[in-house]
Amino acid sequence: MLAILGVIFLVILVKFIYDNFLSNNAAETSEWYRKKYPEEAYRLDNNRGLNMNVKTKSNFILKHESAELIAQNMGTTIDGAKKVFISKLSNEVNSTEEKLFFLRELKESKIEEASSRGIDPDDGVSAVMEGWAIEYFSSSEFKDKLAKKEEKNIKAKQNLDQATSNVFSAYPDLQRLVNEGDREKIMKYLRENPQAFDAWMNHLNRNT
Repeated sequence: MLAILGVIFLVILVKFIYDNFLSNNAAETSEWYRKKYPEEAYRLDNNRGLNMNVKTKSNFILKHESAELIAQNMGTTIDGAKKVFISKLSNEVNSTEEKLFFLRELKESKIEEASSRGIDPDDGVSAVMEGWAIEYFSSSEFKDKLAKKEEKNIKAKQNLDQATSNVFSAYPDLQRLVNEGDREKIMKYLRENPQAFDAWMNHLNRNT
């Protein structure tokens, strides 16, 4: 759960950027955008909403504007914003589960943003960040990180299995209780035979 919190922070970051642009409290950002992209600002002022059949600019131009919006909010260039974003992904997303969770949240965010800005879902801030995320998740860096984590998990499981096997060999009564699944009897046995638990922990410590 704690690992997912970091991913949730990234999702909040995405939403903050386009919410900040749309918010009444974002006068400075809004004014910058109005001057640079008057047609897009006009669409927002008139609340045209999402319409897949009506566009005043190409997908490429709208998507570039969204990338510039990210950069402007981060106080850097588009390339700089991309590097910051990927760095955060590298720190916060460390498993396939977290990757899938983040991409699923981004897809939902794309729809919300499209409805708010009156653009195609693939042209917004969320879409730009989704593209950056997919690029990172397809990289050898991310794949190698997952492979190393999986290798570590396999080693930890093997170590745990070996420790358990050794303890069960020395304390067959404990194995019988575990097989029966009676938690109270297991805890009682360990209280009465603390050396069994100590042996288990010592084996784990020797192999970590």
